[in-house]
Amino acid sequence: VSLGAAAGGYGSAWRGRLVAARLGAATLGDTEAALAPLPLLAGRLAARLGGAGWQARISTGGDDIAFGDASGRLALDPGLPASTADFQGHAIAFVAGRCTAAAGTLGLTPAGAVAGAGPLTGVPRCDGAALRLPMAGPAGQLDLVIDGRGRYRGRLTGAGAALPIEGTL
Repeated sequence: VSLGAAAGGYGSAWRGRLVAARLGAATLGDTEAALAPLPLLAGRLAARLGGAGWQARISTGGDDIAFGDASGRLALDPGLPASTADFQGHAIAFVAGRCTAAAGTLGLTPAGAVAGAGPLTGVPRCDGAALRLPMAGPAGQLDLVIDGRGRYRGRLTGAGAALPIEGTL
């Protein structure tokens, strides 16, 4: 998973603002960012991020990555099978590329060829080394598996059809 980029920023590393920030496949927009100093002593990056209508914590170091206390709505990259992601109490963690924690609720708004499936919601869980997102909505179901490198694969079913979905976040 790409940790992202920003068009610019101002303030200090401890409390600043990122301009036109991105995190993986999500568009964060202008984002408040507060870096936690103590994890730096252990070679880890930990920060609290927040923007218009969303907030989350992120922690990373080596092959480990964790998102916690994620809530709100984020726009996703065009070309992905979903246009927005809605988080409520969402938390995931990968340690050495293996899913070790998953909680909260995730909602997706399907886009493109799968838009007819309507909104989907589900509760993430670890399934072996991968993160599994079983999701359902009034017009379809999605079973999505994401590995520790951000590769996803799944199958969307609805309206008598099944569509495979795969890519990288």
